[in-house]
Amino acid sequence: MPERVLGPLPPPAVVAFAVRERARDVLKRGFPRRRGRLTLVRSRDETLAALRSALTDAVIVDLAQAGAEH
Repeated sequence: MPERVLGPLPPPAVVAFAVRERARDVLKRGFPRRRGRLTLVRSRDETLAALRSALTDAVIVDLAQAGAEH
């Protein structure tokens, strides 16, 4: 019903704060490219810049430290 009223909805935009390579790889493989926009960032400043540059639907934060592999 929302698409009838608003027209086609834009794909979701997700910012992912991930320092670990494993977490970044999982996010890239798990997020379909044509279904949305995934922006991977490694620092607080990059996160803030990404949030300021475009409307963001979700933020994913990898809480594990860079050296911790699970």
